[in-house]
Amino acid sequence: MVFRLSYALYSSFGCLDLDCSDALSLGILKALLCAPVQLSLRPAVLNTFDRAWQDLVEGDKQILQYLAKQKENQSNAMVKGKVDNDPDEIKIPFVFFQRLLHGPLFSQLLATKSVYGRRGKI
Repeated sequence: MVFRLSYALYSSFGCLDLDCSDALSLGILKALLCAPVQLSLRPAVLNTFDRAWQDLVEGDKQILQYLAKQKENQSNAMVKGKVDNDPDEIKIPFVFFQRLLHGPLFSQLLATKSVYGRRGKI
């Protein structure tokens, strides 16, 4: 729920879109994930994000089709002279972001059933 609200805040301009209908770039998603993370641990989270994204793309035909369409749009923009080849500028819908978070790599980092700190140890 926290990531859904964060996604909604980042993706909507002037209103709060809880349906998360607008896509966000990979760079913004990385910033969203790293905002609550201690500075010394951010490189590890970014590395995990990159590996999880690569695994997700390689195993999901729907995402591959979506990325192919994005690439086609980028090629059309290149003809017009408006293109940014930065991979962090790829727009990702919330559905794909959810799949990434629920994948095997990130589900370990976001283990909400685990208790951290002294309260869990009696």
